[in-house]
Amino acid sequence: MFIICGIDTSFDDTSISILNKNKVLSNIRKTYNFKKYKGVIPNIVSKKHNFNIIKIFNKALNKAKINIFQLDLISVTYGPGLIGSLYIGIDFAKTLSVIFNKPLYKVNHLHAHIFTFLIKNSFLKKKKNIYPFISLIISGGNTYLSVIYNFFNIKIYGKTLDNPLGEIYDKIANLLNFSYPGAKKIDKYSFKGKKIFDIKIPFIKNFNFSFSGIFTKFKNLIFLKKYCIYDICLSFQEIIFKILFQKIYKLVKLTKIKNIFITGGVSCNKYLRKKFYICSKYYNLNFYFLDKYIEDNGAMIANIGYIKYINHIKYDNNIYPVPKLLLNNYNL
Repeated sequence: MFIICGIDTSFDDTSISILNKNKVLSNIRKTYNFKKYKGVIPNIVSKKHNFNIIKIFNKALNKAKINIFQLDLISVTYGPGLIGSLYIGIDFAKTLSVIFNKPLYKVNHLHAHIFTFLIKNSFLKKKKNIYPFISLIISGGNTYLSVIYNFFNIKIYGKTLDNPLGEIYDKIANLLNFSYPGAKKIDKYSFKGKKIFDIKIPFIKNFNFSFSGIFTKFKNLIFLKKYCIYDICLSFQEIIFKILFQKIYKLVKLTKIKNIFITGGVSCNKYLRKKFYICSKYYNLNFYFLDKYIEDNGAMIANIGYIKYINHIKYDNNIYPVPKLLLNNYNL
C-alpha cells in the first residue's frame, strides 16, 4: 500500500480524497450553495472552506478506513483559483505535513484535470499507448487546448483570450433567470429546442478562444424577449460546440493526433458529449470523457502527487497560492 491524501479548495468545493496508489479509497466533496448571490462570493467561500476542512478530512479518513499515521504523502492544489480558498487548503496541508512529518507536493489544478484518466476506474474506455493526445480543458475558470506528449511534456496551442467557457454558461444562465449554477439547466433545455439560430462563429487566429462576442449576441437575443427559451439554449449550445470542434479539428489536421480527452466541469454537458460522439464517427476520431471525477475533486490532486512521487520529483513545504497559475511544463 502507498496512501496519498489529495486536498482541493481552489474554488467553491472543499474536497479531500484518499488514494492507494491510483485507486480511490474515498473522495469527499462538499459544494456550497450560492444561489441567492447568483455567483460565488470569495470571502464567504473561504470561510466555508475553513469551517469544513477538518470535518471533510476526517470523513475521508473514515471512509477509506485508515488513520492519519498511515498517510505516506500529501498533495494540495496551489493554483489556479481563488486566493483565499487556495490559502485554506495549503495551510491545512502544510500543517499536516509538519505535524505528522509527511512529504508534501504542490499540484497545478489544470495539470490534475488532464491526467485524471490515470485514476483507476475513472472512465470506461481503456486504451493502451494513449500518448500523445489532444487535451481540451473546459471549466468555470479555464479553457485550454493542448497536446500532451507525456506527463512532463505539454504543448499549449490555445487558450481563452477573455472569459472561460464555464463563466459564459453561468452568465447566460443568469440572463435566463436560471438559479446558480444554471449550466445544467441550459443543457437540459437545449434538448427541447427545435430551431437553431444562424449565428456566425467569431474569427480568432490560431487555436485561441474568445467567447465574449458570443455572450453579447445571446444577451441581445434574450433581451428581445421574442424567442423560445429552449431554442436559445439549443442555439447557444450549438455555437459553443462548433467553436470547440473547429479548433480541435484544426489541431487534429496539424498534428495527425486522433485521441482527444475533454475534461473540466463543462465536459459534463450531455449535449456537447452527444455532438462530439456524432463527430467521432464521421471524422474517425476518438473522444474520451471521464465517467467519474469530472468536476473539482481531491482524487485528481492525490493522483498527481502519486505520479510526482514515483517519478522522483522533489517535494517542498514552501508552497504559496498562485491564483492565476498557467498550464505549462514549468508549473507542474
